[in-house]
Amino acid sequence: MKLKKVITVISIAFLLIAKVASATTISDYRNNKKGIKLYNKGQASEAIEKFSTLLQSGDESGKVNYNLANAYYMQKEYDNAVKEYVNAIDIFKDEGLKQKAYFNLGNTFFQQGQLEDAIKFYQQSLYINPEDKAAKHNLELTIERMRQAQSEPEEQEQEQDQKEPPPEQDQEELQKQLEEEQEKAEEERRQRENDINQILSQLDQREKEARQNHLKNDNISLEGVEKDW
Repeated sequence: MKLKKVITVISIAFLLIAKVASATTISDYRNNKKGIKLYNKGQASEAIEKFSTLLQSGDESGKVNYNLANAYYMQKEYDNAVKEYVNAIDIFKDEGLKQKAYFNLGNTFFQQGQLEDAIKFYQQSLYINPEDKAAKHNLELTIERMRQAQSEPEEQEQEQDQKEPPPEQDQEELQKQLEEEQEKAEEERRQRENDINQILSQLDQREKEARQNHLKNDNISLEGVEKDW
């Protein structure tokens, strides 16, 4: 059964450097905006050059690292994207920004076929924001992709066993060996299934807790206005 395409949309297109009354900072701000425009036009190479120059000028907000990572992702330079997302996470103090970078890391590893790492970072994203539907969607699809990838070799081995006649050797010994291998494979499959179900169960529990906390907060505080970046 074909899977729906994993959502690889980069979480929030870009972040802007805070503008302050400094000639250098204003210049950096403008260059960052130019990099964003280049990215939005699909000119990833030019955007990478712009953001790289900004980093050399001493930006320490983490936001240029994040923007640079997004440009690398567009260019399919996934190793460089991973490096800059990690740099951004190390700098970010805001949990919301970290959550978005973790989500993007999950997408990056998925594109590289490193499904276990993708799962890890989608989980990390959901630990911070259990209500992120895109992260949960991608996590579930990645888990399903892993299940399919793990079942394919077993099916191929079974087909091969059926096609090739066994060598001349004791049939009883062959039967015993086959049963042991099947038992081992089934045990590993059950363990993987249990691990995956445990992950999904934990995420469902965190999502329920987050909703309950949200309801409690609504009862004791005024509704605020959400700020844009």
